[in-house]
Amino acid sequence: MRAANGSVHLLVREDGARTRVVAACTPRLRERVERALAHARVALAQRGIAAEAA
Repeated sequence: MRAANGSVHLLVREDGARTRVVAACTPRLRERVERALAHARVALAQRGIAAEAA
């Protein structure tokens, strides 16, 4: 994804029962991306999907 402040690259990987979401972003977007990953982890958990975010 590209934004005016930089870009974010996402990698989603599923290993059995665990889903991992990894984000690489510019330093200025880090706080915003961390919040988005936390929201995604909660949304997935509500659907019964165990996820890790980094």
